[in-house]
Amino acid sequence: MRNRIILTLTLIVSFCGFSLAAFAQASLDTTMSDFFQNSIAEKSTIYVGRFYKPYSKYKSKSNAFFGSEEWYESSLTYNENQYSVKLRYELVSDKVLTPGIDETNSIELTNEKVNSFKIDGHYFINLNENLPDYMNPGFYEVIYDGQYSFLSRRKKKVKEIIVDLELQYEFIETVEYFLGANNKFTKVSGLNKLLSQFPDKKGKIKKNLSDNDINFNRNREQALKAIGALINN
Repeated sequence: MRNRIILTLTLIVSFCGFSLAAFAQASLDTTMSDFFQNSIAEKSTIYVGRFYKPYSKYKSKSNAFFGSEEWYESSLTYNENQYSVKLRYELVSDKVLTPGIDETNSIELTNEKVNSFKIDGHYFINLNENLPDYMNPGFYEVIYDGQYSFLSRRKKKVKEIIVDLELQYEFIETVEYFLGANNKFTKVSGLNKLLSQFPDKKGKIKKNLSDNDINFNRNREQALKAIGALINN
C-alpha cells in the first residue's frame, strides 16, 4: 500500500512538471497537502485532455502550428480560471496544446473549456454560439477590439506532396477576416465592400492607408488595425 502511494505521488509530480527533488525539498518545509495545493493543484484541471498525435509519418518543410513548433510562454483562461503556461496552437485540428510529461509530448486542452489565450503577442478567443453559417465555432484572433472589432480565423490543411521522390507533408494556411459589432459578424471580403458600411469615413480611411503606404490586399491585418482605430473614433 505504501509503495502504491509513493508511485502515485511520483506520477502526479512528474506529470505536472515538478521534479522529485523539488518535492523532497518542499516536504521539509510543508506537508504533502500544502505542496500539492500550492504547486500542482492550481494547474491540474487543465491536464485532462488526451495526448496529441503529431504529423510525424512523413517529413515536412512547414508545420501544423501557429507560428513555430516551439512552446510559447503564454496566458490562458480555461474554464474561467487564468493560468500562465506554455502553449502551442495547432491550426489543422484547431487545438490548443500544453506540454505533457515533458516537452516532447503534448496534451490537447478541452476546446469547450478554453475561453481565451494569448500566444506570442496574439490574443485568441473562443467563439461557439450565435455564429452565422459562414463562421465555424473555434478560435479567432482579435486583431482590433472596440465597438467595431476585427477578427481573423486561421486554418491549415494537410497535403501530401512528393519532393525528390520522397513523400512529405505540406501545410497550407488560409486566413479569413471578420467585422464584429453588436454581437453580429460580417465577412471582410474586400476594401470597398468594407468601406461601404462606413460611408462617412470612407475618404479618411483611404487617405490614411495611402499616407502610411498600407496595401489592403498585401497586408490585410495591418490595414484592419488602422481601419479599426479610425472607425472606433
